[in-house]
Order: sequence, then C-alpha cells, then structure tokens
Amino acid sequence: KNKIPETMQSCKVSNIAASDNGTPLDGEKEHASSQESNPKSTDMTHETQEKLNKALATLENCHRRMDQLGEIFNERKSREAREDIMRESLRRWFILVRTMVLVPKSIEQAKSSQPLKDGSLSPPMDQVVTEATKLGIRHLPDVSLTINAFGCMAWSLRALHVLSRKPKIEEVRSLVSQSEGAFFKLPETKCVRMLQSPLSRATLWQAKVVKALKPIPGEKKPYEVSVLSGLLGGARDIPYTMPEESQLWSTIEDEGNRHCLCGGPSDGRFMISCDKCEVWYHGDCVDFKAQGDAQSNWICPLCTGALTLK
Repeated sequence: KNKIPETMQSCKVSNIAASDNGTPLDGEKEHASSQESNPKSTDMTHETQEKLNKALATLENCHRRMDQLGEIFNERKSREAREDIMRESLRRWFILVRTMVLVPKSIEQAKSSQPLKDGSLSPPMDQVVTEATKLGIRHLPDVSLTINAFGCMAWSLRALHVLSRKPKIEEVRSLVSQSEGAFFKLPETKCVRMLQSPLSRATLWQAKVVKALKPIPGEKKPYEVSVLSGLLGGARDIPYTMPEESQLWSTIEDEGNRHCLCGGPSDGRFMISCDKCEVWYHGDCVDFKAQGDAQSNWICPLCTGALTLK
C-alpha cells in the first residue's frame, strides 16, 4: 500500500521536472500534435488575428477622425464668435452688395454693375471690395466667397464672349492665364482644362510653322510648298485662329519664294520693291514705313551702296 503513493508521487515529480526542463508533457504533446494534424484550426487562428488587427486599425482611425472633427468644431465656433462681433459691419456690407451689384434700382445701374469685357470687375464691384477691406471683414468666409464669386462671374462672362465665335489664340491664352491668377479661384477647373488641351496642340503647331518659315539670309532656294500645305492642313484640327495661318497662305500663294535681305517669305507683312533691282523687301528689315506717295520711288540699300553683302 505504501508503494503505490510513492510511485504516483515519483511520476508527478518526473512530470514537473520534465515541464521545468522545457520537455512537453503528454497532454501538451497531444495538443500540439492535434494542431499539426489540423491546419484548418491554425488558419482560423490567423484569420481571427487579422480581423482583430483590422478592427484595432479602424478604431484608431475613428479616434483620429474624432480629433479632427473636434478641431473643425472649435474653429467654426471661434469663427462664428468673430462674426458675431462684426455682425453690424457684415449687415451693412451685404446690403451694399445687394443694392449696388445684385439688385440695382435702375437699368443704367444694372448695366454699370456688370463685369467688363476684359474679365475685370465693374466699378460697383470694385467699390464693395474696397468697402470690405475698410470694414476689416474681407477675411471672413462669407465675404471671401462673395468676392471670389465676383471674379468667377467676370471670368465666365468674358469666356462666354470669347468662345461665342472662333477665338484667337491670344484670347485663349489670356483666359487661361487669368484663371490661374490669385484674384479668384474657379470652383471647377474642367472648363480650363478643355481650353488647355487644344492650346497645347496649337503651341506645338506654331513652333513647327516658325521653324518651317525660318528666314535664311542670302538663301535663294524657295520653301517646300508641299510641306507648308501640310502644315496648313494641320491647322484645321485646332479650334483657334492663329496668325501663322495667314503667313502660310501668303507664302504658298507666292510659290514659296524668298525675298529681302533676311531671306524670308512674303508672309503678309508690309513689303516694298526696289525701283532699280526690283527685289522685294520687308519694311521692318530696311527700316521703311509706308507714307503714301513715298512708296512710288524707292531704292534699296544694296543699290544705293549703303549696305553690302558679305
């Protein structure tokens, strides 16, 4: 009888010693072997851990968003407090906007309050903007939005006027440049991008024409008319009017001939013919300005000896 407890006690001690030494016990061996033989259970454990990590990340984002909303709330509360202090100045200013710009009393005042054709503000608009600065309320959100709306209105009316016909490329460049200014900010830039896309193609086309019509002093060989005709055909895909088109037309009609000291084309600029050698010169190349009957008798610098070619 005494040996049985001693045997059980010795087994217990051996198990404890094995556990302390890092050797897995029989039950632990069975649990480990069951996990190894059941990979599905391991996958479920990893999946649960991933879900937990995602939940913790979502919770952290929520806390961060709550902090941001708290800052927005405090800023808005502070802004409303400042507006309450200036409410009398705000009331006076918006009454001025209504009577001078939005709802003028007469037709004459309504016409004078409209933005100018060049996209600048009308005198009444300028007056209310100046008044906002004097009252010290221009920095307030509602006032800033109203002034920005004036700029957007002026730009939009100018764009409507320019685009009601085939616009000149200089007008489109001016529109795009004005939209990128610091005075106002358009709420939607898609309209500007629609102008910029063909404007980029037009700029590349202009560079090709300038290169094709480049003057070469002393050169007598005519321009390649076929090349110039191809360039002229490319202008049809560009919805803007460009001065280089008329230059190409004039050069093609002149069969690509070169003239003047510069060796350039007859591109539509003022030209004058020498009464002695009958060579045509650009007025700006020989510093000659048309003055009525003075054109009837003119001798070029080469024939007078004032200039010699090297």
